[in-house]
Amino acid sequence: MKIKESLRVYVISVSVALGMILATVAGSYSTYNLYIGVDLVVKGVMLIKAETEHPTDGKPIINSPFVITSSWNDLPLIFQLKFNEHSIKMGELCKSTEVSYSEDLEPNRFIYLLIKTDVAGSTKYVAVKINKDEFDELTDTLNINLLPQLDYILLFVAVLLAFFLIGLFIILHKVTKPVEELKSWAMGIRESSDLATMPDFKFSELNMMARVINNSLSAVQKSVNKEKEFIRYASHELRTPIAVIRSNAELMNKMIANDMPKERLLKNLQRIENNSVAMSNLCESLLWLNHEKSTELKETMTSLGMLVEQVVNEQRYLLDGKSVEVEIHVDSYECLHLSDMCKIVLTNLIRNAFQHTIEGTVVITQSHMQVEVINQDVSNDLTHETTGFGLGLMLIKQICDKYFWHYQEQVLTNGRVVKVIFA
Repeated sequence: MKIKESLRVYVISVSVALGMILATVAGSYSTYNLYIGVDLVVKGVMLIKAETEHPTDGKPIINSPFVITSSWNDLPLIFQLKFNEHSIKMGELCKSTEVSYSEDLEPNRFIYLLIKTDVAGSTKYVAVKINKDEFDELTDTLNINLLPQLDYILLFVAVLLAFFLIGLFIILHKVTKPVEELKSWAMGIRESSDLATMPDFKFSELNMMARVINNSLSAVQKSVNKEKEFIRYASHELRTPIAVIRSNAELMNKMIANDMPKERLLKNLQRIENNSVAMSNLCESLLWLNHEKSTELKETMTSLGMLVEQVVNEQRYLLDGKSVEVEIHVDSYECLHLSDMCKIVLTNLIRNAFQHTIEGTVVITQSHMQVEVINQDVSNDLTHETTGFGLGLMLIKQICDKYFWHYQEQVLTNGRVVKVIFA
């Protein structure tokens, strides 16, 4: 079974390891300095012995464990073998160790100390040979006891490690608490869907992470809302042409079975074709409306007047069976423009006006870069939607916002006025 990695456990483990390494280094450095201090004290005592004792050639002075001589040859033979006369520098403490084993195979460690000094123009040698017991006696004589010092070092290391661990847990608690709050906040967003307020998590990194989460959830929520709008508008706007196609298809089957005239079949077939075109246009509009980015188009010389007349002819089938009078006023003005986007806007403007006018007039006026569509219906059961509200106007607004075209609309008592300036 694989153990899941935990950031808290990882931080604690690494920090404890670093703390122990730090404590070990500090303890080792303190112990090293302690022994250096002992060497300095012993060296000072040996120098004092050289100044206070007055040996002569052939007459060394032995003051256990010190041996003071005035010449190299008066030193004990073991020191002459352990050290090189010519390599010893004046005033430098020389050290050498030796391990011997007794009959019971217990090791016995000896330390050899030698210093060469110049006192009042005469050279003197001070030598010391000590083992562990004698070293303890020497430190006692010099009022130096290493064991208490080592205890102090261990106590210092323990206190240092304890403070380090306490500080670590305080910092870890201070860091993990906002992380837990961030987790709870993120879980709460999923249930409440409240993206407006974002609490302060104390640390800039956590606040940045919260903003990333908030932005990501906002994008997801926006995408979901768009999908809902797509389904809602698709089911609403496509319902009519689908019903017309199905009814005309059933009618054609009956007409073919009864051997009806060809002209009547073609008329029903034309209705099916017109509604399929309407469905295709609606699908394109819905897909464009549902996407953040649309394909960038190239500008071409465009005559808005010709586009208006073309779209009116394509959408005139929507007026079949209605008592609607259409007035068109256009000029021959041409400009460099996005003809495809202009046509989508004009198609939705005119289709909305035709589709939501049952009885009345539709006036379409184009002047230079401005197109105005007015639909007025004399029916009594009108609502905002039947007078031109719906998917078409939403799509027009979105396209105009994207390309910085001016869009205006005005709701009338029995209709609507919509104006677009393609500039």
